Amino acid sequence: MDEKSIEKAVEVYFTLCQAIESRGWTFDRNDEKLTVDFQVNGEDLPMTCVIMVDIERQMVRFFSPMPFKMCEDKRVEGAVAVCASSYGMADGNFIYDIGTGSITFKMTASFMNRTVGEGLF
Repeated sequence: MDEKSIEKAVEVYFTLCQAIESRGWTFDRNDEKLTVDFQVNGEDLPMTCVIMVDIERQMVRFFSPMPFKMCEDKRVEGAVAVCASSYGMADGNFIYDIGTGSITFKMTASFMNRTVGEGLF
């Protein structure tokens, strides 16, 4: 990995941390792995959020696992619901593990050849 790509990823990571801090949110950060974890309370449920800065791919990855799993006898219906929900989204999608019933929201954004500000986050 070239030095310029690493520097850009670190810059994006610190911008991410600054954006979260400016909102007064509490979060755990891992400066080695360029990852932050935090929780927010939505209208319906608490959300765990993980954001990773991927040096190699020059992208930011956001994951939010749902705090529940589909019960085994409803997993096929869950797959249909997850597909229908993802279909209508302009940004991001849900990923579904039919074996475990877990659902995670995922969104990515590339920062290759771009300037990234707090607005992205």
